[in-house]
Amino acid sequence: MISNVSIETKDTTKPQGGGGCGCGCSNGDVPRLVARDLPKKIRNGAIMGALMSLQPGDQMELVAPHAPHPLLRQIEQVAPGAFAVETVADDPQAYVVRVTRN
Repeated sequence: MISNVSIETKDTTKPQGGGGCGCGCSNGDVPRLVARDLPKKIRNGAIMGALMSLQPGDQMELVAPHAPHPLLRQIEQVAPGAFAVETVADDPQAYVVRVTRN
């Protein structure tokens, strides 16, 4: 017999996190995707999928081993004007861009 079991419940009818799903999953930090951690065969597709999932005003940082200019041009071709890109860091260890969905 199990006794003294406590189950925490949460009212998910009201959004509690930044994601709007009500689970509290967003802590307000900008998500960061590290490109070198992705296999090359799926890298561009995974990055494109992550970017396309952003809602207007959402941001994401992309960390790449080099300036991702070809990928950024491809994104602009697929979704003209949909994203604003800002370089956050440009050094030999990593190139970081912050992408904002317009």
